[in-house]
Amino acid sequence: MQAKEYIKKMTAEEARQVKQRPIGKKHFVRVAIEQLEVGEALQISREAFTWKKHTPKLFSNAISKKTKKRFEVSNLADKSGWMVIREE
Repeated sequence: MQAKEYIKKMTAEEARQVKQRPIGKKHFVRVAIEQLEVGEALQISREAFTWKKHTPKLFSNAISKKTKKRFEVSNLADKSGWMVIREE
């Protein structure tokens, strides 16, 4: 396999015509958790996550470390998803 198969050199005009999106776009569940007000809750379906072993708890912990927001995350009884409640 040669590198030429994976790399394509383009002109500036060609590059503008290719659809692009910014790197680092936040996951929609993380955005929803960040926007919660105190006392509000989110019910999140398992279908929202395509990664194995990644849950809203990871997002909640990361947000809590960077802000003063605190969350309670729990599994739904039927294991169909999670409940995230903003505590403070």
